Amino acid sequence: MKTGSCNAWRRVNPAGFTFVELLLVMVLIGILLGVGGLAIQRMDPGARGFQDTLLAFLESSRDRARASGHPVMLELSLPNEDFSDPGGFSRFVYRPILEATFEQESQRRQGLQLIPPAELGGAGRFGEALDLSDGGTVVVEGRGGQIRTPYGVDMEVHLYSRDGVACQLARWEDFLELSRRQDGSVRLRLHLGQDQDATSLLLDSPAAVLLPERWQHFRFRAAAGRLQIWVNGRAVAEAAYEGPLAEPKGFLELGDPEGRFRGRIDELVLWGRTREPGPPLQEELLVDVQPFQIWFDRFGMLDTQRHPAPIPVEILENGEVVTSFTIGRFAEEYARESEDGP
Repeated sequence: MKTGSCNAWRRVNPAGFTFVELLLVMVLIGILLGVGGLAIQRMDPGARGFQDTLLAFLESSRDRARASGHPVMLELSLPNEDFSDPGGFSRFVYRPILEATFEQESQRRQGLQLIPPAELGGAGRFGEALDLSDGGTVVVEGRGGQIRTPYGVDMEVHLYSRDGVACQLARWEDFLELSRRQDGSVRLRLHLGQDQDATSLLLDSPAAVLLPERWQHFRFRAAAGRLQIWVNGRAVAEAAYEGPLAEPKGFLELGDPEGRFRGRIDELVLWGRTREPGPPLQEELLVDVQPFQIWFDRFGMLDTQRHPAPIPVEILENGEVVTSFTIGRFAEEYARESEDGP
C-alpha cells in the first residue's frame, strides 16, 4: 500500500516546477523586490546613460565654479533638422591664462620684462612686489603665444600708489587701456570685434575709488555682454556691450611709460573665459529645459538672481518623457517615480 501510494504521488506531482508555477514564483519575487510584475521599464540603457552623463557634467560644473571662484554658465543648443549638428550642452568656464607674483625668482618663468627704473623685490601686499616707486613699466609675457579671449576675460591686480596723479595703469594693444584720473576715478577702454567690426567701450567709475598710500584690489570682468569694475570687492561701474572681445596684440604692459605712476603692483591674474563641450544630444533623445542658459555662481550654487526657482529637466525618448530631475540650488534632485513604472 505504501509503495502504491508513493508511485501515485509521483505520477500526480512530477519533479520540478511547471511553467505556470515558475511564472507565479517570478511574480512573487518581483513583488518582494518592490518591482511591479507587470511594470515596464520605460528608460532604456541609452537614456539612463545620458542622464548619468548629464548629471556628472552638472556636478563637475559646480566644482569648476568653486575651484576657480568664478561663475560657470551652461548652455543647451538644439540640433538642426538633419541632425548633422546634434546640439547638446556646453559650459563657459574661467581659466588662468596669465599670472605674475613679481617675485625675483619667478621673473623668467612668468616672462617679466622690466623697463628701468622698474625693479622686482619691493615689499608687496603678498611677499615681494613690482617696485615702480621711481617710475618705469613691466611687460608681462607669461609663457608667450597668442592669447585669445573671445568669450570673456577677468583681470585682477593689487595696486599701491604714492600720490593721486593721473596716470596710465595698464595697456594691451588693441585690447584694453586702464588709467587713473586726477579725481581718483578709474577709466577703462575695452576693444571689441575685429577689422571692420572693431569698436570700443569706455567705462568710467565714480571719483575717489583709487586712493593714494594704501593697497587696493582692482578687478574688472567682461563676459556675457556685461563689463563690470570692482575696487576692494565693491562694484563701482558697469555697462553692457555686444559682440566678442577683440584679440590682444603683443603683451600686457603695467605702469606708465612717462613715469607718472609711482608705487607698487602685486599679484596679477588674468582669467580667460573658454567654452568646453559637454554631452551631445542623441537622435532619439531630447532634453526639455527652460531656460537654455543655466548659471552657477562662484560658490557652485544655482544663481538665484537669474534663477529664483529650481529648474526642472525632462529627458524625452521619441517624444515621450522617460525620466526627469531638478537642478536645485545646492544639488540635482531626482523626480519621484510614477505609480505605473519607474
